[in-house]
Amino acid sequence: MEIRKGNQLWKIDMLTKKGTKTTIDYAVEIGKPITKGKTDAELHQTERKAVTDMGGEIEGYEDVLGRKCLVFTFGTTKFWQYKGYPLKSIISILGVTGNETAISMQENIVVPASKFNIPAGITIEEVANPMDEDVDIEKLIKSSN
Repeated sequence: MEIRKGNQLWKIDMLTKKGTKTTIDYAVEIGKPITKGKTDAELHQTERKAVTDMGGEIEGYEDVLGRKCLVFTFGTTKFWQYKGYPLKSIISILGVTGNETAISMQENIVVPASKFNIPAGITIEEVANPMDEDVDIEKLIKSSN
């Protein structure tokens, strides 16, 4: 289970009842100038550019759950993504194929704050995020503009 609240990230293994807590300042800060004030069309172009800049190949569009998804591949992994949310993926590694497909999606809903609470009985260890420690966020923001 993953819980994100502001600049904090918890990763929890519900089987072992253990988890970690870290900050994601790097990701939050680098994302702001990329997304803030952008239209859906501009965000879509940014998404396409990010895929190709990272070596992915865009295959086109297909509908998943009634939403027009950008379909792209990275190596042997194929994704169907809607507004940055992966709704379907097929991953093939060493002859083993895994499929994941969303069964529902709701947009613009209110999520109760209680959903972001750590479940009872979980032991959390605080860990440093190496990306937050050694990265010059200001320099990265300037280079992304």
